[in-house]
Amino acid sequence: MARQGRVRGKESSPAGRLAALVWLALLTAATARAGDEGPCAAAATTAAMRGCEEARLKRAEDAMAAAYAALERRLPPLRQEKLRGSQRAWLRFRDADTAFQASAAEGGTLAPLLETTARADLTEARTTALERALDSR
Repeated sequence: MARQGRVRGKESSPAGRLAALVWLALLTAATARAGDEGPCAAAATTAAMRGCEEARLKRAEDAMAAAYAALERRLPPLRQEKLRGSQRAWLRFRDADTAFQASAAEGGTLAPLLETTARADLTEARTTALERALDSR
């Protein structure tokens, strides 16, 4: 007979175990990203982690906007329109993908943190792609 996990005398559900694993992964990732410097290195609550991830997302979005604007200025009109279409499609993808990733903790306090973390990760990756396109010009 399979043994069910127990937490302080209570049965733990698969969803509860998943949430605990996600929490541990986020804590590890946030600490690794922040290094040993700054307040985010010591973020141990969901609210503190979310604040750190929201600040990271803001920096990522600012960097992406700058890279996009610089690339757009260097492109001829036809390619500018293609870039705009690409960016609109990417933004729809980012919204859908982050909603999917957050659904792992749907209804829980981790869902907004998961969504913000995924949004920052994807935005940083898009910025890198835009910068690469800019460098190849």
